[in-house]
Amino acid sequence: GWQAALAQIREELLATRATHSEALAEQVMGLRHEMTLQRVAQGKVYAEQIATLRRDMECSLREERDSRAHDCADLRSALESLQVMMRTCQATLATQSMQTVEHGSLLGGHGRAALEELARTLEAERHARCVRDGETHALIR
Repeated sequence: GWQAALAQIREELLATRATHSEALAEQVMGLRHEMTLQRVAQGKVYAEQIATLRRDMECSLREERDSRAHDCADLRSALESLQVMMRTCQATLATQSMQTVEHGSLLGGHGRAALEELARTLEAERHARCVRDGETHALIR
């Protein structure tokens, strides 16, 4: 009797164990499938974020490149304008030099005398200031 009851309990336990194992295996498979779906969904989200970042970056780079091209064009235009002004100044100086050579000195005799008088006056003023500075330094000592 008791051995038969023990055998029956053992069979029931094995059957219950098999049923629980099958249920657990199904739950594990379901969880694995769910995790796989979540990974795929997360991968799609990442791919969309990467694509958005790439588009934003390309747009920013294009805007920066266009801005730099515009800046370069402005600089070229300014440079060309300055070159034209420089050539004009050089031509004007060359013309004035030729006129000076052709017509003699622009100042003439009277202009030269006035410049020499101005140079003498400046030299006298410089000398007077040096003397005053020397006297001031002597008083300080």
